[in-house]
Amino acid sequence: MVLCLKHNHHSQMNEPTNTPGLMKRNSQKFLIVATAVFLLALTAVLHAAIPSWIPHQGRIAVDNVNFDGTGEFRFLIYEDGDADHGNGNETAVWSHAETSPAAMGEPTGMVSIIVTKGLYVVGLGDPSMMAALPDPLEPHIGMTLFLRIWFNDGVNGFQQLAPDTPLGSVPFALLAARALVGEIEVTGSLSQLDSPDGLVEGALQVDGQGNVGIGTDTPAAGLQISSSAISLVTEFISDIVDGEGGFNDLGEASDVAFDGNLLAVAAGFDDSVTFIDVTDPANPVFRSVIKDEVGPYDGLDGAHGIAFNGFLLAVAAWRDNDVTLVDVANPASPVHRFTLRDSDVFNPTGFDFLRDARDVAFNGNLLAIAASGDLAVTLVDVSDPTAPVLRRA
Repeated sequence: MVLCLKHNHHSQMNEPTNTPGLMKRNSQKFLIVATAVFLLALTAVLHAAIPSWIPHQGRIAVDNVNFDGTGEFRFLIYEDGDADHGNGNETAVWSHAETSPAAMGEPTGMVSIIVTKGLYVVGLGDPSMMAALPDPLEPHIGMTLFLRIWFNDGVNGFQQLAPDTPLGSVPFALLAARALVGEIEVTGSLSQLDSPDGLVEGALQVDGQGNVGIGTDTPAAGLQISSSAISLVTEFISDIVDGEGGFNDLGEASDVAFDGNLLAVAAGFDDSVTFIDVTDPANPVFRSVIKDEVGPYDGLDGAHGIAFNGFLLAVAAWRDNDVTLVDVANPASPVHRFTLRDSDVFNPTGFDFLRDARDVAFNGNLLAIAASGDLAVTLVDVSDPTAPVLRRA
């Protein structure tokens, strides 16, 4: 049984040695939401219980069939400064069995989690199920936190899932929340707050059902913001779920970009970019998908950051150290224009600072590429997308 979705030349360390089946994890869910945002400075910070664990959702499939039932999991968080992993620089930070593990390696014990139609949700560090997270949970300078998972379906024994998942900014969000709450603690119950200058009494109101109102004494929704006769309320429109409705390549969705009514979604686990027509946002329509190692696309492994410049889409792929340029004038049939590759001794491309390319942005025909592995930003003229010109790195 193989627990990685695919393998390639940049992720060999994660290939298990047993190969009778396949497991896939990390389904992602999209919400298309119409939102009105209003910022108001308040005189106090409400003291609420900040969770000391990290929410995690994933998907498990055995032999291409979504697992259903109670599975056994093992979790390990470690830090690493090497994008390719496996060079001995990893340091264990936390496991489900120990708050401060002494060394890397598969933890002992396990956590039982109910998996429904392949999907599971768990709080990493939830003390009711596993060891608490260390406080603070933050990597050293130049390092990134990653999550490694082992799974046992009750038949094949524990197998390591691949690839490991970067945790991104979630731990830092927990730290920020704790710091904010530490400023002012309010005990008992609160039903209203005045404006900072004291001129408006009850600027924020909370009713008995937990509805919050700003500028109104009688909020009619979870959050209602009123100015004169205008009421702005967040409205759910639709969602797009990996594995449903023809959308099958959204695993570990990392970035989104719009070109008019065309939505592009980059997915690092599926090494792909999906194009969706949202002319009617209540009924999104699949148009096409481009995937690594399919057709002319051989630089999408670890697709991460994307950006549009008219019909031209740039895709940064951190595991391939590449940036791919795609013409989506016809979103049902995207056209490959060029792939910018990081130079090495065997392939000197002239682009020397694209290692671990993570994000891209346009200013007219000038493309900026951020590469965390090289600690660099590269500027490229894409006036002719079939022949990009290096401007500065």
